[in-house]
Amino acid sequence: MIALIACKAILEGKLSESSLFYLFSLYIVPIWLWVMYLNFRKGRDLISYLKKHHHEKWKEITYVPFHGSGGFNSFKSLPFIFSKDNLNDNNVKYLKGSYISFVKFALLVFVTIIPLFLLVIVPWQR
Repeated sequence: MIALIACKAILEGKLSESSLFYLFSLYIVPIWLWVMYLNFRKGRDLISYLKKHHHEKWKEITYVPFHGSGGFNSFKSLPFIFSKDNLNDNNVKYLKGSYISFVKFALLVFVTIIPLFLLVIVPWQR
């Protein structure tokens, strides 16, 4: 909503550059805090469930060389998340689907930030 208001105001030439930057900050700060929180929460939910119910898979995807299992190794966990292997467990299927939905949301946020940033930073002739 803020993005649409900002775009309309930019096109009509009603906002100063500092106002545009303020609007951009109003969008970027809360949305990225939400993305970081969701990443932490969704990732921890899946990893915690795997640790409790599928310990061998948890050890496999959280293993970090010279450190052992227990961390978060995205090089091994992301291929598992996007694989069709649900370990014959509907909860794993649900948690993976939830994390994939989050990744789509995070990509959407990232893609919208680029044009908004360009609208704010590139000096438009008014």
